[in-house]
Amino acid sequence: MYPKEKKAAEFILHDDEKVLWAERRTPRWDARKTGVAGLLVIIAGGLVAAFAAGIINGLALYVLLCAVMVLAIQPRFSWLRERHTVYLLTDKRAIIVEEALWGCRAAAVAVPLHRELIAACKRRPNGRADYYFVKYTKGLNLPKDGFLNVQTTQQLEAQLAELGLTLPDNDAARPLTQVTRPTPLEALGYYLLAGCYLYDLVGKKWVERNLAWWAYVLLGLCVLKLLQLILRELRGFIRMRQQSFYIFTPEPRD
Repeated sequence: MYPKEKKAAEFILHDDEKVLWAERRTPRWDARKTGVAGLLVIIAGGLVAAFAAGIINGLALYVLLCAVMVLAIQPRFSWLRERHTVYLLTDKRAIIVEEALWGCRAAAVAVPLHRELIAACKRRPNGRADYYFVKYTKGLNLPKDGFLNVQTTQQLEAQLAELGLTLPDNDAARPLTQVTRPTPLEALGYYLLAGCYLYDLVGKKWVERNLAWWAYVLLGLCVLKLLQLILRELRGFIRMRQQSFYIFTPEPRD
């Protein structure tokens, strides 16, 4: 059973480990993706309006729109990352596998099973559900994670019950398993740059900022994003023949 899922997770599965349930994640348009897409549309519309009003010239409009298109790659990358994510429940662990994509290393989050592993369960009107059991720590982004947008909920819950794992009640609050997973270093530049801009904006000269200055800020962010994509492709080329990967496990408890 589940030959494709096992192949994707072969770098982390033990020889004596039995896969009881597996599923490839189905991407969906959540609030984050929708918000990013909507923001990019608003920015593009604002640039066109600024060009029509004579605030920026044609060359600046072309450069800024190209930069917006570069930023638009991020939601697409997020969508592809979800399509390359595989969930596995074994007789020993709950595993989230992210396959190698665009030069990024393959990664896996593996959590040992215990009775109250599932900290929260969110059911959707279409019959799918999210099962949260992980919280990432020691990084700039600290989201919760788990088996998300699961289609075969009955099969998964049947296996959880056989293993003695219970689902939380609707009003119950269980702690998430904490896993150390730092944010990639290339993302640090965006936060440092944003911090510098915010620090500058609260200074005495904030009233001097005009639309042209904000366009310059946007262009700078887009250039950083372009450099990130170039570095990612270069890194992928260098590591093309390597079989390296990351494995993240829970933090030791006191």
